[in-house]
Amino acid sequence: MNIFIIIYILFGWAMVVLSFIIMFQAFANVHFLRKRIGQVRPSHDFAPPVDVICPCCGLDPRLDDNLRRLLVQDYPDYKVIFTVADSADPAVAIIRQLIDEFGPDRACLVVAGKASTCAQKVHNQLTAIRQGSRNAPVLAFIDSDIHPEPTLLRHLVDPLVRPNVGVVTGYRWYVPTRYNLATMTLMYLNGIPAGAMGPHKMNHAWGGTMATRREHFDRLGIAEIWSGAITDDLTLSTAARRAGLRVVFEPKCFSASCDSFTWPQLFEFARRQLVITRVCAPRLWLMVLGASLQYALVVWVGLFLSIWAWHTGHPALHLIWPIPVIIYGWAVVKGFLRRSNSCLALPEHAAAIDPATWLDIFGSPLTNLVMLICIFASSFKRVITWRGITYRLHRRGKTEILSNSQCA
Repeated sequence: MNIFIIIYILFGWAMVVLSFIIMFQAFANVHFLRKRIGQVRPSHDFAPPVDVICPCCGLDPRLDDNLRRLLVQDYPDYKVIFTVADSADPAVAIIRQLIDEFGPDRACLVVAGKASTCAQKVHNQLTAIRQGSRNAPVLAFIDSDIHPEPTLLRHLVDPLVRPNVGVVTGYRWYVPTRYNLATMTLMYLNGIPAGAMGPHKMNHAWGGTMATRREHFDRLGIAEIWSGAITDDLTLSTAARRAGLRVVFEPKCFSASCDSFTWPQLFEFARRQLVITRVCAPRLWLMVLGASLQYALVVWVGLFLSIWAWHTGHPALHLIWPIPVIIYGWAVVKGFLRRSNSCLALPEHAAAIDPATWLDIFGSPLTNLVMLICIFASSFKRVITWRGITYRLHRRGKTEILSNSQCA
């Protein structure tokens, strides 16, 4: 028997066994999500004042509605600090109108100016904390492009009652405003990390919805770390874990992000996220690379070998063809699980999400190839462009701004 076929059979069946183990974790995450979403809020009285930092740039889809929902959260004491790079930002008019409507006790605006040593978003957040904060015991960070549920802030703060929790995070689910292939592919790619988050120690915070105690923020020196950082969430997660604190995922803090993408926009977005991950969390990047390569090798090589073995009458056919079929079958099951999770977590958007989930369920071999292309594109250079600003990422969390033609 050809040595290549022997290697594939041994490797492939090892991956089948591993996939069974991973599926147990996937079902555990689903059970955790359903349990948490259906769980009644704890009966504690932990609801400290919160400073909510909301960086804005440009006119995100449904911006007015997103920001308005942020200002009517079911929480007793919080203030939203909107922050932009430039007073000429198109979002400023909407923000000022909302501040006039809800009053300065509920919201304020901080104009941060241009960044020089870190990502513009991070610079905006740091300036907002320095200039607009009330020194509230809890800091929350919520992006302007998500459509927050009315109870999001309450659920985001609740787990911080436990002193060993360093960061609480939610996650986004893309809701397509246009059902083109690029948008649905990005929805699938975004759903992979969403499905991996659960009641374990491997969670990473997502900067679009996260909260921490101010005492943790100060004790861990996050302001100093962010002063040269390209990303807020990965650096905060790393600092919290190094201090022995947990990064907790709260399923009740899933939020919709309504958008559509073209193929160039998809590749730019995915490559930027992967470059940031490669520099700031290289182990996570290697895990993504390994999982993507593993799936591609097992499914695509197995498919070609199965056709070849069937065509030539090779005796090992019965050992080859079940491998890609089982691995693909597990991918279909995980797609159905993600579909169920998204509709459960965001019932208001279930009708819009549902048509796009079929690519997630049945299209994993093709979307896996897109993912590999994006990973390959992120493997070499450390230069990214983010909302009109070009950055070079250096080791040890340093960021160099190469050009700045727009706010970010």
